[in-house]
Amino acid sequence: MASGDGNGQGDGSAAAAPAAGPKPASAERAGAAAWVAVGVVLAGLVATAFLWRALNQQREQDLRATLAAQADAVINPISGRLESLDLALVRISNRWERRPPDEAEWVNDATVLASHYVGFRAIAWVEPDYRVRWAAPLPAALALVGRDVGPEARGGADVNGVTIVTGLKRAGDALEFYALAPMRRDGAAGGAVIGYTLGAFDPRELLGGTLRSAQRDRFAFVVEEGGKALYAHGKPDARAAAPAVRAFAHGDLNWTVKVWPTGVLMRDRRMYLPEGVFGGGCLMSVMLGLSVHLARTARLRTREAEAAARVLEEEMAQRRAAEEELRTLTVQLCTSNRELQDFATVASHDLQEPLRKIQTFGDRLRVKCMDALSVEGRDYLARMQGAAGRMSSLINDLLTFSRVTTKAQPPAPVDLSALVRDVVGDLEARIEHECGRVEVGELPTVEADAMQMRQLFQNLIANGLKFHAAGRPPEVRVSAGPAEALADGREAVQVSVADNGIGFDEKYLDRIFAVFQRLHGRGEYEGTGIGLAVCRKIVERHGGAITARSTVGEGSTFLITLPLGQTTVAVTAVAATSGGPAR
Repeated sequence: MASGDGNGQGDGSAAAAPAAGPKPASAERAGAAAWVAVGVVLAGLVATAFLWRALNQQREQDLRATLAAQADAVINPISGRLESLDLALVRISNRWERRPPDEAEWVNDATVLASHYVGFRAIAWVEPDYRVRWAAPLPAALALVGRDVGPEARGGADVNGVTIVTGLKRAGDALEFYALAPMRRDGAAGGAVIGYTLGAFDPRELLGGTLRSAQRDRFAFVVEEGGKALYAHGKPDARAAAPAVRAFAHGDLNWTVKVWPTGVLMRDRRMYLPEGVFGGGCLMSVMLGLSVHLARTARLRTREAEAAARVLEEEMAQRRAAEEELRTLTVQLCTSNRELQDFATVASHDLQEPLRKIQTFGDRLRVKCMDALSVEGRDYLARMQGAAGRMSSLINDLLTFSRVTTKAQPPAPVDLSALVRDVVGDLEARIEHECGRVEVGELPTVEADAMQMRQLFQNLIANGLKFHAAGRPPEVRVSAGPAEALADGREAVQVSVADNGIGFDEKYLDRIFAVFQRLHGRGEYEGTGIGLAVCRKIVERHGGAITARSTVGEGSTFLITLPLGQTTVAVTAVAATSGGPAR
């Protein structure tokens, strides 16, 4: 509740108090309606998420079943092929044990057998002591002749009457595994072993010939032995999760088959039902929640509109009062600026007049009475004249500092290249005296106060000439480059003034732009410590910024960011600070 003072006037908090009455209750009712709508939306989203998850799980289960079936489809032909090779070895061993052949006949039979079955790298006749006697076909079998295969054969496992040697053996650059079928005297089951028929197999060739019919673009699979890939086909889809894995054993051979879906299978099995259900459920939930929210908030609109009208009327009254106060303050500011300008002019004149007299009479003393003065008197006279000169420079610099705003002119296009070259021309005598050099690059045209731009660059270039290292001629470079847009969106340019002077410690960066701040003694370098303060005031008056980078003993670089154009606000500010309309 608000209480007035009887005349309709009060402070800002009292004026705003009448509008604060209905807001808490309205906000509470709106909040309740919003929470109900949020609850409806959340319930719909939760139900949609559960349904979407169930559909995705069903899709994943179907994919896993398909991959498992394909893994079995890969294993079955491998198993069949290995059993047929085992039986082939057994048959030829049975034939040879009844009638041992000579070498030529055996080589011919072995070559024919190897050519009929994919995967045979070589077939060998092994003596009872496990030493290879014959091997065919050539040249792959040459490495087996004379070899002792006993260590491998004794560690194998029997299957189908054949000993399967465990592991993979490297022969040259090929991978092999062995199978040995025993040959017994007279073919008797318990007869003495008269030798073995050894089959050396290339697993990659065997798997390639066996699985060629199983190679489809819908699946990618790999056959591994102890983590080492024997055969691989296809490229798994990047979205695929874990593969279907099946283990396959044949004697001591333990192979693993892994199957993944390819991108083709993933596209063929793509079902949009889960996504459709999820999207439709989310949309329905939001629409239902929105309907509930609109239904509950519609009843509040009329009362809120009435309250808003009352608040608007009060705010309009406050704005009118604020505008009137602003006009009053603007008039007072203009009056204050005019008075400040008049004071600065009068103060500079009244202070300069006594100083000129001090300097005049000091000069007369030095000219006419110098011989009559003692050494101490001459020192006093020199100190008096020096102090008067510094006081005169200080008054002039303060007047210059105040005129940055009081004597400001409206912005106009200024060619900085031409302006800086004029400044260099004004400083030509000093440049020649210091044996210095000033380089001026291409500079843009900006909207600015030309006189203040001249003062800005004259101060910076003069500083570069003044603060130079002993024994090193000063060099000053003025250049420009692009800058980021200002906060108000105006395009800007960055102008740099770099020198090779004495530099300064960057911890004093804020100090050098303050009034009366000097980093060196009065005896080292002349000046009052106002020049850089004037530079900063000029740049800020134009809506820009100035900073510096420096290294002690290596020089300084002053970076000036200026807008390319000035806004109406800037022109109005000139008028206000100068005490009258901009011309």
